[in-house]
Amino acid sequence: MDIVSIISSVYSLAKGIYTWVEQQQEKDETVSQVSTTIIQITNVLSPLISFNSGSSKVVSTQVLDSIQRLYELLKTTQDHLHLWEHDRSHRLFTFLSPSVVIKQLKDDEQRLQQQLVILIAAISVVEHVSSASSDVLIPQSLHIASPSSDTESHSALEHIYHEDVKQFWTHFIGEKVPFVTNQRFCWCISRWLGRGLDSLECRRLIYYVDELELGNVVPWNLQRILGTWDMRSCIEDYMKDPKLPLLVWIDDIPSNNAGSVFYAQNMGVNVIQLTSTKMAQAWLAANIEFVRRNDNAASIRFVSDNVRWEDTSEGTRVENKTAGNDILKYLRQQLIVAPVLIYAGKSLHRTKYVETYQMAGSTKEENTYRRYVFALAKRRSGDLEWRKFCA
Repeated sequence: MDIVSIISSVYSLAKGIYTWVEQQQEKDETVSQVSTTIIQITNVLSPLISFNSGSSKVVSTQVLDSIQRLYELLKTTQDHLHLWEHDRSHRLFTFLSPSVVIKQLKDDEQRLQQQLVILIAAISVVEHVSSASSDVLIPQSLHIASPSSDTESHSALEHIYHEDVKQFWTHFIGEKVPFVTNQRFCWCISRWLGRGLDSLECRRLIYYVDELELGNVVPWNLQRILGTWDMRSCIEDYMKDPKLPLLVWIDDIPSNNAGSVFYAQNMGVNVIQLTSTKMAQAWLAANIEFVRRNDNAASIRFVSDNVRWEDTSEGTRVENKTAGNDILKYLRQQLIVAPVLIYAGKSLHRTKYVETYQMAGSTKEENTYRRYVFALAKRRSGDLEWRKFCA
């Protein structure tokens, strides 16, 4: 596909989503914010289409990568908007809470804003060097298309409320710098802490601040992982080994497990929640030495759903009907033998695969799950009743 077709496809998708949202008679604040961000995206993309049509010049790799990532995020947002519309019309399945959809849309809007900032920054870099190159050029009209007409005085911390983040970003990165590469972020954190970071600490930290694996860190993501906590203590905690006993839970809708997670935490179990196979693999990669060092039923256990919705590399969301088996297979391929309980609902009858693995079982019963967690909390490894199909 040529460059004009790629940009046009992303522009058409954004324009179509914006038009669809504007046609909805009732919109809450979150959906309106999504609409505003998407029209900003079309304003940035439009000059690129007209400029590259009939031109032999090429868009830089950085700009093209940003545009392709925008396409993936737009497709995900489109799916979530359709869920919102169905929910509003009282046609959505009851297992998906309305608040979950709104939370997904809020996250979508923040990620779109983040990627838009990265795109504009990439365009600005190309504009800066284009005078020295005859092959790479970006139209000057994009200055007008940017969400902020005064980019020189625009602060990257405009919507940041955490004082520690503001101070750190201002003094170690720059108030007007919208993002930094993962490598430079770790270097800045090292300077801020006053000590060196080893590769494991850096991998763990990047896992949290760049969960979408964009290769960059923005201030909002740093603020997101801190919440209201002190930045220094939180950063140090994120880079440490997770506390034991540990329950790693993989499920695309964590809010559905709130009561079960609370039970585990109340028993003194540390719970880490991951929402996709990709995130689970990334977390394991960042903590593989720790997991292997504590790979026993008394220290670490896993819980996974059997079927989950996940993003594809093309930006669409698909129902992964083998999600539970995928997790089990991946863990065993990594030579991790820790217990895995597939916590399923209607698809429980499709979990017979657990019988082909050691230290694996499946259930839909809350009591089975609680006994599984109770044994972990007591640091026991001899419990057997869950280690079967349909326990």
